[in-house]
Amino acid sequence: MEAQVIPFRPEYDVTTEQAGKLLALQREILEQVALDVDYREILDALCKSAEQIVANAVASIMVYDQAGESLSVLAAPSVPPEAVALLNGLVPGERAGSCGTAVYQNEAQYVVNTRTDGRWCDLQAFAHDFSIGACWSSPVKIEKDKAVGSFALSSFEERTPSIFYKQLLETCAHIVGILLIRQEKEQSLFHLAHYDPLTGLINRALFKQKLSSAIEYAVTQNQQLAVLVLDLDGFKDVNDSQGHEVGDKVLQQVAKNIQEDLGEGHVFSRLNSDEFVILAGSLGQPLSVQLLIGKILALFKKKILIEGYEFTLSISIGVSLFPEDGLSASDLMRNADTAMHAAKVAGRGCARFYNEDLTNSVKYKMDLITDMHSALARGDFVLHYQPQYCQRSNKLAGVEALVRWQHPEKGLIPPNDFIPIAEESGFIQE
Repeated sequence: MEAQVIPFRPEYDVTTEQAGKLLALQREILEQVALDVDYREILDALCKSAEQIVANAVASIMVYDQAGESLSVLAAPSVPPEAVALLNGLVPGERAGSCGTAVYQNEAQYVVNTRTDGRWCDLQAFAHDFSIGACWSSPVKIEKDKAVGSFALSSFEERTPSIFYKQLLETCAHIVGILLIRQEKEQSLFHLAHYDPLTGLINRALFKQKLSSAIEYAVTQNQQLAVLVLDLDGFKDVNDSQGHEVGDKVLQQVAKNIQEDLGEGHVFSRLNSDEFVILAGSLGQPLSVQLLIGKILALFKKKILIEGYEFTLSISIGVSLFPEDGLSASDLMRNADTAMHAAKVAGRGCARFYNEDLTNSVKYKMDLITDMHSALARGDFVLHYQPQYCQRSNKLAGVEALVRWQHPEKGLIPPNDFIPIAEESGFIQE
């Protein structure tokens, strides 16, 4: 929201004192915007400021629902909850009270007497039950001069609005429009920063925030949590054979299938290309997690049909539990990822729970990869030659060259220990 002062319309002849009140109201709201106060709190403050200027009246803000068919109360700090409940779902029209009519006609409505005005004929019970004598409402506009809601002042007595009150109403409606635009932009930026554009799932950053919050709550409740890292097996082959466009559609379908199967109580995120993660909120007990794993693995027994192509995929799952396997979001995610790689080594299409031995194994592999580069430079790899004889003549037919690693600290490392790691890491190409 830009720091702008809303100009007074020429036809509104307000006094210096009245103009000062309007400027003070705008300044108060702009200060709250500058302090990054939540927009709903700012809207409540706007209503209360208007109520201080207009005695014996309450302010309310209504906006269209997501379907754009009816209005709901967005702010009304002084309106009874039962009245708010009755106003929610108001459909704009010529007899929908001051607010519904203001939105329908796209112009301000000044009802002096709700009991005799035709615009309130369908809301007589509401006016009687809550003692609404007069109601003035101005449309809230944010795009192409189209009304998206209303700002209203409802008086507990029959009342004709002064020129100053009309200016106040219009000023408040304009401020609401600016705040709604600002909130819409913030939500758009938040979505871009925290949601995966391909699947619509939350991304790693937001998942980590939610996991950290869940850990804090779990500590107070003495509750277990489970983190499941899922990785599609052989997804690279889909991209290589059918192209990234088809691959993207496969990922979208996989994400949709899993999300529909998860139900409530879980947080589901896409971490990267073909890797996903689930936070099982209250399913930390191993038996419950096993049931969840079984449901996910069962999904991949069905073929995925995309643009006439059938894909049979599997998924590897790694699981870490809080508090047993880590006390922070980073630890739980890292350990679940380690367990997922163990599932791939075990044959793919299965799940593995984390244990400390897995971390030790990963550390051992990483140490070996680091040492391999130094060993190559030092010449620690040596060849052992094994003679090969002809069975018929019993004569030497050749030799087989076998590489061995003479580690300066670990001694002779057998090929079965380092060659698979060298192949997996790509070091073998060096």
